[in-house]
Amino acid sequence: MIGSISVGDIVSLRSGGPNMTVSSIEGDAILCDWIDSKGMPRQRSYRLGMLQHGSSRHVMVMPHCPECKRLRPANLRVPEASESSN
Repeated sequence: MIGSISVGDIVSLRSGGPNMTVSSIEGDAILCDWIDSKGMPRQRSYRLGMLQHGSSRHVMVMPHCPECKRLRPANLRVPEASESSN
């Protein structure tokens, strides 16, 4: 925990932008994940002073994709093995 922000918190930039999830904190660097306007997962590190607590009402869950081992939007359908072989 750094200041009042911990891993798992929903934050946004003080200057505006999307809600992001805090995925890790190392020193004064806070790593955040979010989904951009095209539905692509993004990740970036910010300093504490750049962030504020965000609203959790429009947050998209980002489970790991079992095939590519990366974060993916919850509404992205991953084809079953039987479908991808056709």
